[in-house]
Amino acid sequence: MQEGLFSRCTEPSMDRQSSASPSPFGLPQKQVGTEPIRARDWELIVDFITSRSWRVDDDLPLDSDGQDPLLKEVPSYGAFMMGMDFHIGPNGPKLIEVNTNAGGLATVHTFPQHEYQSYRTALEQTWTRALLTEFSLFSDNQRALETVAIVDEDVRNQGLYKEMLFFSDLLKSSGIECHVLSPEDLELGTDNRLYYGECAIDLVYNRIAPDFRLLNANTQAIRSALVAGTVAVTPHPSVYIRAADKRQLLKMKHPVILEAHVFGDKSLEEWQSIRKRFVFKPPAGNGSRGVYRGSKISNKKMMSLPPDTIAQEYVETPVSADRTKYDVRVFTRDTEILGLATRHYTGQVMEMRSPLSGFKHALPENVCCTPCLTTDMCAMLFSTEPPTGVDFASSNASSNVTSQGCGESAPCGCSTPSSEKVACGGEGEDLTRKEVQLKEGEANQSL
Repeated sequence: MQEGLFSRCTEPSMDRQSSASPSPFGLPQKQVGTEPIRARDWELIVDFITSRSWRVDDDLPLDSDGQDPLLKEVPSYGAFMMGMDFHIGPNGPKLIEVNTNAGGLATVHTFPQHEYQSYRTALEQTWTRALLTEFSLFSDNQRALETVAIVDEDVRNQGLYKEMLFFSDLLKSSGIECHVLSPEDLELGTDNRLYYGECAIDLVYNRIAPDFRLLNANTQAIRSALVAGTVAVTPHPSVYIRAADKRQLLKMKHPVILEAHVFGDKSLEEWQSIRKRFVFKPPAGNGSRGVYRGSKISNKKMMSLPPDTIAQEYVETPVSADRTKYDVRVFTRDTEILGLATRHYTGQVMEMRSPLSGFKHALPENVCCTPCLTTDMCAMLFSTEPPTGVDFASSNASSNVTSQGCGESAPCGCSTPSSEKVACGGEGEDLTRKEVQLKEGEANQSL
């Protein structure tokens, strides 16, 4: 990527080595193996996502949300880079939480199983197309996306700063000007547009936490431009309150939803008798902060919990072959799947510090490549050299190829015609799970 490709804005140089981490993008990566997901569990997860059961539009968490000009309306866009986290047990997948600024997708893009350049390119173009879709919905297809700001608090000291640089480079490679910034770097112009120096920003890729409603002083320029309708912000705060505020877990309806209560709705005596069945979470928390497992919390700590704390039914965490606990994270844009991984850890709650912790490649049964790409797209990528100039991620790019298999060069090595198998989310029969695992074992031995 050529530095200084865009010159309309003066951007300070960024040290790509400044964030010390065990992996290129700030998160550890488990290099070997694939975590399987049962087909019936994956079907439930997909149904939850595609049915939009993860958002509650008609019952807001706070009365004040309905009076807030930024939050009271449902935008036509704004559900970009959602993260759906599940525990999978004997009774199937159960939703742990919804996130509106999920991190880790760059780590997923660079799994060893995604080492084929055309495959990785398709994943990256899928992400870029998803962001372009967001702006198209915001602008009603009236103008092209030219400038993006990826924004987080104290951005250069964020553990996932390098991931933000990765996404910035993806956008630049598509001809879109992009800057990785802190909220204070942005100003509101007299025309109510958002500016970075001389540069007017079209879209903010919002990584800000925990100021999800944009109430702090340093995010007021973003809020004002958003209310004025001069900038797109995604994930949108209005989507956050409808999907990711944990008070919404009490209102969602789907087989993956767990029992949940507001702590203040029961007496302390009641909670003492049933607390082992629950996990206690702050309603607007993130990153496992302030989360307590009922079987571990002391009486003193439980007495100090705020009344709006959410008590969610506890489900046993699944355990992988290396004895790590894990959850399943699905990255989405609205109902579209952008990525999939399992997140492994050894502590009481999710953490990425222990030696065995990390993101791991995951694959549903009957899917031999990835659920992020269409069957025909997979065939185009791996059975032959892709046509010059084809955008793999476009909605119609795969329509020219309907009967070819993935080919021997694909990670799965599958040559069954795509019309007869599940290659990447299609329909039909696939390699047996045993055959896939044998191929994975051969690949692992070569690492």
